[in-house]
Amino acid sequence: MPRPLLSVVVPTHNRARYATHAIRSLLSLDASAEVLEIVVHDTSNNAELRDWVESLGNVDARLRYTHSTDSLDLTQNHNRALAMASGRYVCLIGDDDTILPDMLTLAHFAEAHGVECVAPRVVANYAWPDFVSRTFGSAHAGRLYFAKSYGGVEKKQTGPALSASLKRAAQGTEGLPKLYHGLVRSDVIEAIRAKTGNYVHGASPDVSAAIAIAASIEKFVELEFPVTLPGASGGSNTGASAMGKHKGDLHVTRQTARYASTWPALIPAFYSVETVWAHAACVTLQLLKHSALDQFNYPELYAQCLIRHRTDASHIIHSMKQYKDAHSLSTLSLGLKCALSATGITSREVGRLAARALTPTAAGNRRHFDGLETVAEAQSRAIDVVASDDVNLVELLNKE
Repeated sequence: MPRPLLSVVVPTHNRARYATHAIRSLLSLDASAEVLEIVVHDTSNNAELRDWVESLGNVDARLRYTHSTDSLDLTQNHNRALAMASGRYVCLIGDDDTILPDMLTLAHFAEAHGVECVAPRVVANYAWPDFVSRTFGSAHAGRLYFAKSYGGVEKKQTGPALSASLKRAAQGTEGLPKLYHGLVRSDVIEAIRAKTGNYVHGASPDVSAAIAIAASIEKFVELEFPVTLPGASGGSNTGASAMGKHKGDLHVTRQTARYASTWPALIPAFYSVETVWAHAACVTLQLLKHSALDQFNYPELYAQCLIRHRTDASHIIHSMKQYKDAHSLSTLSLGLKCALSATGITSREVGRLAARALTPTAAGNRRHFDGLETVAEAQSRAIDVVASDDVNLVELLNKE
């Protein structure tokens, strides 16, 4: 049997209440097994998702499901899931997410034009009914968001994109080629695996993949069009971050426990969004033996951590001392570097808060659609929205 065009890869752990709907939404897509493969790697401590998959029977050849009883952390689960994929292109999503039909159109276009990677911007996203944030409470719950307008496409060089990310201390995947909610030709990630031993590394699989791809190819396409639908649920990292709970002890947090004993001295030793992103980026570049590691902006990381995590000041100061000694800097010199970074961070934060003050609602300036109980319902509504919008993906891609 020939390899399918696209593998959509879904790692999951103890989240059947979301994953069943995500899988159902993927199975609803009008695509044959020659076009679409759905890969699910489940490390749940219970059989809830396995039993649900078995209840479907063997009627859909597109679904490849494995339930592993091995004790795996987040990154190990992602690597096992990616190893199952046989598609010529790969898209990695979470177990509360889905894709839209135009992702298949995009994969056909990418293959026909020799495109190695497409990085879509977030145009649409969905908040599950249990999603709560500190600022707006449950106002986002059960809601699909859409940008008021979209339709951009741009060819980009990975060198400047990688440098810009490292200047920001690799805080997220914005501006980078993406595997998570992106589209990547399989030979790209297989080359990364051959060189480093695995597809993703460190405490953040999505950041690791983005950094590794940026370090491995020369160009990619950035797209402003909804081809995936990110979901935010109460039990996800996104949900924890929205409530300010995405932090803790390296040694006891499942996402970081395996790395605690070898955690780099220059990265503050506590679990947070900022530190796991930095860890994944640095470990990945180190394994790739890539010179771009020298561009990583540690003072930016320290400034981010000092502003957002003052209760962990002892860990931050310890790493700052290690950095100061390693680079033969005076305390004043490092302090000035951090202060300069802090000024930029504060300016961005003020801008964000000002924008929120000017549009003081959960939706902001975005279109929104309420009363959606699952990501499958949100997918159906999103398909209708795209159909009614005057933007055609093929025409958009052909312009570029």
